[in-house]
Amino acid sequence: MVHKQRLKSLQSDPVKFYREFLKVRGESLHDYQKQFLRCGARIVVVLKGRSIGISWASAIKALHRAVMFPNQTVLIVSWNEDQAKQILEYAKMFVRRSRALQSLVTGRSSLALSFANGSRIIATGCTRPSASNVRNFHANLLIVDEAALIYDEMFAAITPVVRGMENPQEIYISTAGRIGSFFHRQFLEARKQGVPQGVEGPKGMAWFSIPSSECPRISPDDLRRERERLGKIRFEREYCCVFHGAANQVFPQIPRWNYVLPQKTERPCYIGIDVGLMVNPTVMLVLEEVPKEVDGEEKVVARTCRIFEWRRVSTQQMFREIQMILPNFNVKRMVVDVEGIGEGLFTLLLNANLPVHGMKIKDKQKNDLIFEVAEAFERKELWLPEEEDERHRELVFELEGYTAEPSKSKPGIYVFDSVVGREDYVIALALAWHARKIESYQPRMRIIRAH
Repeated sequence: MVHKQRLKSLQSDPVKFYREFLKVRGESLHDYQKQFLRCGARIVVVLKGRSIGISWASAIKALHRAVMFPNQTVLIVSWNEDQAKQILEYAKMFVRRSRALQSLVTGRSSLALSFANGSRIIATGCTRPSASNVRNFHANLLIVDEAALIYDEMFAAITPVVRGMENPQEIYISTAGRIGSFFHRQFLEARKQGVPQGVEGPKGMAWFSIPSSECPRISPDDLRRERERLGKIRFEREYCCVFHGAANQVFPQIPRWNYVLPQKTERPCYIGIDVGLMVNPTVMLVLEEVPKEVDGEEKVVARTCRIFEWRRVSTQQMFREIQMILPNFNVKRMVVDVEGIGEGLFTLLLNANLPVHGMKIKDKQKNDLIFEVAEAFERKELWLPEEEDERHRELVFELEGYTAEPSKSKPGIYVFDSVVGREDYVIALALAWHARKIESYQPRMRIIRAH
């Protein structure tokens, strides 16, 4: 057993704790990791580049709080459970390095680590749309990883978990996301205090901005290759601590309407299906035509009706479920992305005598689709609900972070990017809107291209 007095002498310095119990030969902390570990500000906001070791250092901070202080709860939260578990797995790896720490562990599971002094480390993802599962926790140390990917409204459940707790600390860690997000606002608030990086300001906040170029393990050649692979916007967001999403935002305004999402409708409907590969979801979006007064004029507009999602589901199963869904809607036309495995789903729908069109989305077609939606929003011909369900929330999240830049090699073509790294819902919406624009269904037309 580790003597309690010896542990107590290390309470004030997590770096010494690391050196005493966790360090292995040949391993050392970078200067920014040491500064992060020693930062005791009430709220710490870390804007970081990829692969610089902050999640790894967060595991050290979590173990230091749990082992050095009795009856502490460390809560690790992220946008999904797997991401949150990663920091906990680092903590378990550090425990395995030290027999002294192993003797203090009284319980472990895939989502928790408990200690003899009454402390514990817990990992959890956010349950959409309100992160209601997080409301059950109280924590002395809150670590929110990939905070820019978490919906803003979820923080109403996340941040209160430290209220009224002993010596509380909140740590928000993320690569740069969209401008105006909760994480972005927290970072700006910390910077406004006028204190240097890592120093607690008058509001009890500290900030860090650590691009990947500051990590000695990442060479300039590595960064150059990533710049070529990802493109300017995504590279700057992922590696350079640069927020995006204002000047080059494709959908700056999204018309909203207070209506109830119908389970069934007899009104004309149009469907777009973006077929996902591997981990990406397949998304089917239904648009409903309805009359609406717009700026004093009665028009027939389209509003999003229902959104369906499939992950890691076979084409045959998706086809069967789509057949069960379609009778609820008066479907006039459908457009399916037929790239890759999408052609299989398209063929099944076509053979079932459904009014389906297939579309191979190349650069020109994608530009036409995306800007058709942008124009529809601008003309208020396309509407989204004010009260969102989980999948509409995902759609809005993608729309708000969708950006465009002129291609350097193809005149007249724009290159699109998503701040959140996903565009499945945006493409499904664009295909559904395009289905509404097709004049009539031609049974022999198997694959179409955008106008």
